[in-house]
Amino acid sequence: MLKKVFFLTLMLVCLHSLSTAQIHNVRAHYAHGQVWVFWNAGTLASTAGIYSIYRAPAPFTSTTDPSVEQVGQLFAEEVEPFALKEQFPPASNFTIPYPTASTGTYTLLPTERLFVETVTPATGGNDYYYAIIKGASTTVSPSQITAAPVTHLYDLADPPICHLQYKYISAADNFTSEAFYLWADGRNGAGGRPDFPVMANKVKNGMPSLFIVSYEGTLRKASYTSMVHWLHGGGGEAIQSLPNKRTAVDLRVLPDQLLVAQNDDFVRKVYDHLGREVLITQKSNSWFFGWAENHDPFDPAYSPGVGDEIINYTQRRLNWINDWIVGEFSADANRVSIQGHSMGSAGALAWAKAYPNRFATVSLFNCGFDRQVSPAITGDNLFGDHSLNLPTCLTKAGGAVVPIGEVFTLNDPISPERDLPIINSWHGKRDNNGTMQWDTLVVMEYELADELGWGVRSYWDERGHGFGEHCGYWKDIPMGPTERDNVAYQARYRSDESFPAFYHHQPIYEPLNHSPGDGTKGIKGTPGFPCKKPNAKHSGDDHGTWGGYHDWEIVEDVFCRWSANIWLISGSSYAVDNSLHTSLLTSVAIRKPQHFTPVPGRTVYWELADLTSGASIANGSTVVDPEGVVRITGIPVQTSTSQLTVSCVPPLRLGEMTADDMPQVIVSPNPSARFFQVHATGTSAIQALEVLDMQGRSCQTTILEESQGYKLDLGGLAGGIYLLKVTTQKGVVTRKLILR
Repeated sequence: MLKKVFFLTLMLVCLHSLSTAQIHNVRAHYAHGQVWVFWNAGTLASTAGIYSIYRAPAPFTSTTDPSVEQVGQLFAEEVEPFALKEQFPPASNFTIPYPTASTGTYTLLPTERLFVETVTPATGGNDYYYAIIKGASTTVSPSQITAAPVTHLYDLADPPICHLQYKYISAADNFTSEAFYLWADGRNGAGGRPDFPVMANKVKNGMPSLFIVSYEGTLRKASYTSMVHWLHGGGGEAIQSLPNKRTAVDLRVLPDQLLVAQNDDFVRKVYDHLGREVLITQKSNSWFFGWAENHDPFDPAYSPGVGDEIINYTQRRLNWINDWIVGEFSADANRVSIQGHSMGSAGALAWAKAYPNRFATVSLFNCGFDRQVSPAITGDNLFGDHSLNLPTCLTKAGGAVVPIGEVFTLNDPISPERDLPIINSWHGKRDNNGTMQWDTLVVMEYELADELGWGVRSYWDERGHGFGEHCGYWKDIPMGPTERDNVAYQARYRSDESFPAFYHHQPIYEPLNHSPGDGTKGIKGTPGFPCKKPNAKHSGDDHGTWGGYHDWEIVEDVFCRWSANIWLISGSSYAVDNSLHTSLLTSVAIRKPQHFTPVPGRTVYWELADLTSGASIANGSTVVDPEGVVRITGIPVQTSTSQLTVSCVPPLRLGEMTADDMPQVIVSPNPSARFFQVHATGTSAIQALEVLDMQGRSCQTTILEESQGYKLDLGGLAGGIYLLKVTTQKGVVTRKLILR
């Protein structure tokens, strides 16, 4: 009898050990636009490997059943919050929402793991059983499949959201950081939700991504006025970019500002330099851009080839997260900036180039502007062999496809938009970091940007590549740091505001400016700077900037007139930001104009006047270039503030008006098409047009500029009598318009 009891007990222990050694207790429910599948991994939870997730409309015992579909495949580091565990308490696990009918959240147990699938129009309304397999097995045991099906609820009023995982309060530095996860919808081709774009390919469906939002104080405010995204370098992580981190750059936020530290979570297998297969966890990267649609991260030998298209999956995720934060934290969508170091600087530049109207500024630290950032070696070639220059999913002006070789450069446009955000770039002459190093390419990109007039402020000094080496001129302790790279500084600018892009700073235009040399690395030693190495040599000046001393304030941006106060910085408490000279020659291109958009080929008139006395410093005219950019070349910008004014009409000076200069406006109607040609005679050039109803209210109309005047398109107005208000430099004229 005792022997029977012993063997029965032993059998129960063995069964219990077997059940806890394998996947069991698989559950699933719907919440917030996604299905949450979680399970107990038993002793398998402590081992690396690959999890495969399957679903079918009925229970199944084999993954080879024709009704079964594989809907996800993730590394062990993805079904557990590896990035969260590494950057915050190691005991952390995913916190997920309860089903819609309930409230609150559930934090997974230490051995529980998670997969999240997004409900799409194709799956909405269907019921599915889910099964979890680790490894290559095709057999599904009863413990590995959900006991009941879960219904896919497709409801645009209940969209996917980001989910809070951990809240960190730094009392000493007076800031709070909230860590969130987002789970991507992954598929090949179209078919995603209109409110939640496809952010991964099919083999990465359900991929989790971490980001951290930081703000001043311990409590969230009702709203925030600005936001800065920080993108870490290769091998880095989001937690490096909290407000008390990166002391070489001041990341402390303003009271109404958010700091968002993004994590590049592209997990994949690669070979190391000895040819050994290794797993790169969350410290792998997609250069904050994306990967090939056919990329198989589980195959370490995979390399994109002919026929592959590089999709900007990561940029899509960053855009969606940005918009979610704007709504969740009530932030101003027009005051968003990006900053990044090394690989993150390449990603920041590519993000700003692809979506330039989203961002006010982009700040780059040690960006190499390399046309092919991914090394052409087997297993670590993210974007394909350099010679292939594979196409991306992006298009530029004219509809041309953007090749991957143009994505990370400074001067190749990769969107249909003409203008870029304000760009700040710092680089060091001791940087020997491969793709990001100081070299001829960096100098060539600086020079080209200075010719094109994007609005790039270029800096160079003696810093190395790592942030611990960032003690060159712009960060040297005896001189004091620059204000321009501070997170708080970026809040001054808006993405929906025009700005004067200063250019032509090379010594051939202004001999007082410094030269970066030819790209030779090294340091010419002089006493007093702790970073400098004696006996090392390089060409050009140890430090310098093109455009870094220039500043402005927009005064006016209207239909036929634009003006800004411009000056060279002097008297700043940030000593290195002060201009070394009281006057420097420069050129100005008007970028991101909101209303002042004269047509190409039109002559416009400009004047630079002393702001205090009103005295004219310089004036002239210029022809709008073929892209519609207004450029004024060779003007002296001084430490005393001047006002630069550009107008569609010549400036009128006191004493020049005569009795014959009364406004004369001719309106030529074309009632059948509801077009009206409007032009002024004599010297009475038009400054503004406005259509009013008989109650004096402004009407929504389309006004197009032509070579001989303007064309009004009133096709959207109902029949009736309207007033056309024409403002010229000589006065205001009103004409009656009758629409039938």
